[in-house]
Amino acid sequence: MTYHEISNILTESTEDKICGLFIKENLGKTIDFEISAHLQKLRNSSFTKVVAGFALTASFIHTYPSQKIQNVKPDAFHAINFKKTPANSESSTDNGNFLLSGQVISSDKKQAVVTDRSFITATKVYKTTSDENGFYELEIPKDILKAESLLEFTPHNYVYDRKLVIFPIEKLGKKQLIKVEYNRLDSMMGEVYFGTPMATEKSFVIIDGKKLDGKTFNKSYSMFPSRYDVHYIPGEFVNFFTTKESITDIYIVFIKPK
Repeated sequence: MTYHEISNILTESTEDKICGLFIKENLGKTIDFEISAHLQKLRNSSFTKVVAGFALTASFIHTYPSQKIQNVKPDAFHAINFKKTPANSESSTDNGNFLLSGQVISSDKKQAVVTDRSFITATKVYKTTSDENGFYELEIPKDILKAESLLEFTPHNYVYDRKLVIFPIEKLGKKQLIKVEYNRLDSMMGEVYFGTPMATEKSFVIIDGKKLDGKTFNKSYSMFPSRYDVHYIPGEFVNFFTTKESITDIYIVFIKPK
């Protein structure tokens, strides 16, 4: 559409929600147009909401509304694990990094499971994929290690459940045998949905190190799920990051490069 056609939709639909798809060059542009007299009184109410919604939808990928996003402050997460790793760790590599290794198998048949393995912090995730025999190795900088670390195991086969494990530092450097649970989804009849649940008002969402409100994230993620790398932290693991009882779950999200 031309900007004139867009302006007509905005002026004629002040009571409706408006959704649109835009190319990158459209973002950040200002549309000037006249508002008729009978709509002038709505300028500070419904019209403002329409324009805000228009700006929100148009900026779903690399920019977000300023009132919805903020940098994550250092104290946003009250870390309960602050002790650093010993300097003489036996898992040090030649380049000074810390080596994580092990194997992932199924809990039922004890067979190897190909799995994405992620070392999760609030603002960065280190990831690797196991080989066909379930073995993995992952190097991470030693200076990010704390007394405990959160690891995520995401099987490529949906019949096995994702698994989160908290490792104390004394066990992190040892080779781990991880067992993922068989969920029987391949034997069920009917429609099956698996994936990240929708964020709520009590969710804490971080995208590329910046805090975003749950509703904004839900809208964008539901439209373009393939553009996001989402690490969902359910309630039972929230205390790893914060002691705030008001937070029910955490979404650590990264926008995938084009």
